[in-house]
Amino acid sequence: MNRVSIKIGSLALLLGLLFSCSETIDEGRGGSGLPLKYFPLGDFLQDQLSQLDGKEVHKVLRIGDDRREVVRQRLDREGWGKELELFLQADLNKASLMDSYTVDETADRLTHRLKDGEPGDVREMVIRRENGRVLDISFAYKKDSYFYLSEGTGTLEIHPESGLIQGYTVIGRQKIWFLPTNTMEVTARVTP
Repeated sequence: MNRVSIKIGSLALLLGLLFSCSETIDEGRGGSGLPLKYFPLGDFLQDQLSQLDGKEVHKVLRIGDDRREVVRQRLDREGWGKELELFLQADLNKASLMDSYTVDETADRLTHRLKDGEPGDVREMVIRRENGRVLDISFAYKKDSYFYLSEGTGTLEIHPESGLIQGYTVIGRQKIWFLPTNTMEVTARVTP
């Protein structure tokens, strides 16, 4: 395994761990039965997984300033679930976050912002829409402790006619105590 693959794998693992410790409360997935308070990102993505089954992803991975890798993969439903795990974990409908975000809504935008002093790694989520259809979903996250800092953004682009994910971008930065800062950018396009 080359150094780029190891760094990509470890960065993806750390990003996945960032969101992995909260229970979703969506009654559609066996949660507590509480009504959804925020945009149902988890349900939205679960609906997408079946439709993405068999489609190809073409992604460009950039790690630091000097490493670049191009990957093309045809993924099944399970593969897409792993590919979009960071977005699935960013769902705000978790019991521990029930009153943690403000909700601002206009005809073309829904914004969730973390309230001061509330728990949560997702700082803000913005859902842009047109005529009731989702155009893109973006979020910013930050998690820090004495030993590390992890922060970045994620954006899903939705095709305006089909309603399917047509691409996504993840930009992240991690600093672990005693180690140099890692930066990563993934830009991906979905093809039939």
